Amino acid sequence: MTSRVEGQRPTVREGQIVAKAKDIRGEMRTAPVLIIAENPAMHEAVKPHPELVEGEGRLKVGPLYGTVWVTTYHQPSERRLQTMTGKDIIGRIGEGEPKTVRALRWNHCQDIETAFRFMGHVGEVYDRRDGKEVQKTKRAIGAMKRIIRDFRSEETMTQERLDSLREATVSDLAQAGFYNARKEVKKQIASQGTLASGRDSEGRINDLVSRSRAASAWLKAIHELMFAGQVREKFPYLRDLVLLERARERLDLEFAVRIIDNVLRLGNNNRDISRTLSSVAHFSRRNLTSNRPKANPYKGPAVIAHVSLFGSRHEGTVRILEAYLGEERARQMLSVPSIIAVYRDTTRSAMGRWEEISERLSAARSELALALEVGDDGLVEAA
Repeated sequence: MTSRVEGQRPTVREGQIVAKAKDIRGEMRTAPVLIIAENPAMHEAVKPHPELVEGEGRLKVGPLYGTVWVTTYHQPSERRLQTMTGKDIIGRIGEGEPKTVRALRWNHCQDIETAFRFMGHVGEVYDRRDGKEVQKTKRAIGAMKRIIRDFRSEETMTQERLDSLREATVSDLAQAGFYNARKEVKKQIASQGTLASGRDSEGRINDLVSRSRAASAWLKAIHELMFAGQVREKFPYLRDLVLLERARERLDLEFAVRIIDNVLRLGNNNRDISRTLSSVAHFSRRNLTSNRPKANPYKGPAVIAHVSLFGSRHEGTVRILEAYLGEERARQMLSVPSIIAVYRDTTRSAMGRWEEISERLSAARSELALALEVGDDGLVEAA
């Protein structure tokens, strides 16, 4: 027996939930949010890393190997929320009493091209029209709206109609992946939606209970859809920053290659070779050492090329060299005189000095050119 009355208006509770769902976009933009670390140990390890782009703390880079770290935000697990203490809070967005908790996750990318590809993937997943997560959430919203519509219909909810509604609801939520989702809120939506398409706790077909449950699940799904919108707004901006940083780092290496090509073209006939080599050294110290470039696959080759030509006493540069080559090979490279010292060694013939200088310049050029080639291949994959 159904408890529905023909032409019955929405309950006050249902009306409040639906009204809140309609205004959820503005609420999510202004509601205070507490930020906790998904993995506190990892957060503490990554936090001191330098920023990939100055002033943007959501993009970090490893100081030795130049691997890139990108932040994303996720719904914390129930267990994480239950064990959360004040010490776990690492940030806060907005003013007033927080209504939402998000867990910050540091995503590790092997190089800057992988970071670019990762952010492109996230953008595709949350794309407004075709993103997988958006489509799944819209499917769940559609299932909840169907429950509300069917229970508000003038047609009496029979057992046959209820069975059909439940089958359609379970099918939609299963295809959306909500029953086995990692996010707890999606499991809650699935549970509430399933209950809404069945009998109440007393075994009755109760349209008021079903509509209220469906509206509550609908509200949660709207939250998820708006969260997808926030992700969609953030990632194109960060992706552009990564692309610009990549272009800057490649420009440094490309310019270094052109400079070396010019020195090799002039050869030993260059009357002002001393000044030319000094200019190359100045550019290399400024653009190919510990601070620039920042990211893999450009950081290591740039340092190796610089030290192989001019040596280094800078602690940061030496540490990077040791990380890439090992202590023994790094020590051997650091013990070799710079090409400027070789040029000034008047105990050797001019031809002998130039042969060594040109050989080392060519090797450094190959190191830089290979890094540019690796980066090109990575961007092709990311396209």
